[in-house]
Amino acid sequence: LSGGKPVDWPDWDAIEAVVRLEKYMGANDEFVALRSAVLAAGELELSSQTSRADIVWRFLVGFAERKPLYRSQLAQVINCLRKEKGWSASLEGLAPDLGARIEVLPDMLRDALGGGTATSSEATVPLPEADIVEEPHLETPAAELERAGDSSPSFRSLEDRLNSMLGCVSDLAGQDKSQEEELLNRRLEEAQREEEPTEAV
Repeated sequence: LSGGKPVDWPDWDAIEAVVRLEKYMGANDEFVALRSAVLAAGELELSSQTSRADIVWRFLVGFAERKPLYRSQLAQVINCLRKEKGWSASLEGLAPDLGARIEVLPDMLRDALGGGTATSSEATVPLPEADIVEEPHLETPAAELERAGDSSPSFRSLEDRLNSMLGCVSDLAGQDKSQEEELLNRRLEEAQREEEPTEAV
């Protein structure tokens, strides 16, 4: 309540002129006068001025667009006005005209003015997930042998390994062709014997 002292309301004609001419950059005095009156007024005094509500809401939104440094003071005024049913109903009625402008205001002011409902609902819509195709797992020949329980090397791999070893030995020791063949045959026989299964006793 105002404590019995009449509320010093701002010059409504001056506020209407600011809105009509969009002269918000020079409207600091009008906003300060409006804020002082709103904070000093009680519920009954606010309800007595609901006929000014439309022009005041337009003024506050336009002022908020151009004066972001005043956002905390603007939010304070808006919250006070929205507590009175007549002022709140007036703001809701202006939603078709002011809704798009309110949506781009700072979060503090958008929340105070009751905006942000459309954007928040759109943000919660899940996006479809892309189909994930798992590539087939390819096993190496060694892995296949190990999985089958046969970890012993094949006869062909032994032969290739012996040939490679003999080539290196021949280069180092200068062995002739017959010695290489004799050694190769002996190693092949040993490998074959190892490959043959032993008879059970």
